[in-house]
Amino acid sequence: MRRARGGAALVAGIVLCAASPARANFHLWQVEEVFSNADGSIQYVEFFTSSDSQNLLMDHVIRSVQTSTQLDSFTLGSDLGMTTLDHFFLVATPGFKAVSGIDPDYTFSQGQTFIHLGATNRIDLVGAFTAAFLFDPSMLPTDGVHALRFMAAAAPAVVTAEPTNFAGDQGQLVPEPDAALGAAAALGTLVRIGRRRRA
Repeated sequence: MRRARGGAALVAGIVLCAASPARANFHLWQVEEVFSNADGSIQYVEFFTSSDSQNLLMDHVIRSVQTSTQLDSFTLGSDLGMTTLDHFFLVATPGFKAVSGIDPDYTFSQGQTFIHLGATNRIDLVGAFTAAFLFDPSMLPTDGVHALRFMAAAAPAVVTAEPTNFAGDQGQLVPEPDAALGAAAALGTLVRIGRRRRA
């Protein structure tokens, strides 16, 4: 079951927009969840909005930042569907679909490591009225199954990764094999083969 949403993160943006006529825009997307595996080859940034008509994302930029230094950026290449109320969208690495089973809405450039492990401590959508996602880089799990989730009134939380795209499809990530355990298992297999040959 998909997690429930609180509206506190978007209150400031809604107040800022209340005085203007309703129109299609992009300002009310909140960075919701960030994920990276251990080598940075599989990453995603998930956004959520509880507002409608936030579909004009083409040419807007998301940034990966360390304190005040921009480490990386990505320009969104298209708009979304008009109805955005209680929707997500995903930006992910090219290999994401193979491990999650779902399509991201936007794909980072081949070889791009957007979340710089040990360095990135802020991710934001440039020009958004919502809060930037601020976190201690040491908090970001890299076990292949957990992500860091935005919490409106508290520090980000480590949670089971639940990447969800604009269509509402939710991916499921599986633990990556532990290299040491894999090597031990391979060695055990060789020992057993050797014993059989000597028998």
